[in-house]
Amino acid sequence: MLCDEASVYWGVLNGLDKRVDFFRLDHTLFFQSDPNGNWLYDKTQNIAIFNRFRRHIGATTQNAQRLGGDA
Repeated sequence: MLCDEASVYWGVLNGLDKRVDFFRLDHTLFFQSDPNGNWLYDKTQNIAIFNRFRRHIGATTQNAQRLGGDA
């Protein structure tokens, strides 16, 4: 389980290095819940990491955007 921001970041990079088409993600990467499953708060750092790299998931050399910057 990826439990901190650095682990999530490197996990995404590891998947991109393997040229994945999709990630199977658990909801606990995106929000914290109590033991009863009730939402407590968003994990905004993790959400930002996935938003930053989402355009590269499933990309090929033919359809990939340039990796420089967050445009």
